[in-house]
Amino acid sequence: MVIRCLTTKLTLSQLELLPKSYANSDFHITELKKYLVFGITISVGASGNQICDVQIVSDYGHIAHAPLVLFEIIDSRVSKYWQLKILKSGQIAFWPEKFFKEFFHDDLSEDIPSAIEDFKLVRKLLEEEQLW
Repeated sequence: MVIRCLTTKLTLSQLELLPKSYANSDFHITELKKYLVFGITISVGASGNQICDVQIVSDYGHIAHAPLVLFEIIDSRVSKYWQLKILKSGQIAFWPEKFFKEFFHDDLSEDIPSAIEDFKLVRKLLEEEQLW
């Protein structure tokens, strides 16, 4: 799946539907730039609305999540490496299998070598799968 950034800032109406933590967020993305989607997470907000986040590699080179409303979908094909699971939090996640390892995202952000190697492998597979 490939998306293109339409805007880097959420509108006031979008902010009303999203968690308050998004209000001052800088997602480190660039308008009109294409991003490979590494995963999708769907959750229910406090007001009962659905929230869809995508996992991308930010402009700083780190895996990050951003609300899908900031993007347009330009290649809707989902990865054959994604699995669908319901997380303990109740969120629905379409992620590569390695992302479901306990503390994977924490380990990746802390530069744990095994998590970095797992991410490199996932990135290679997804990039080869998508001809973008």
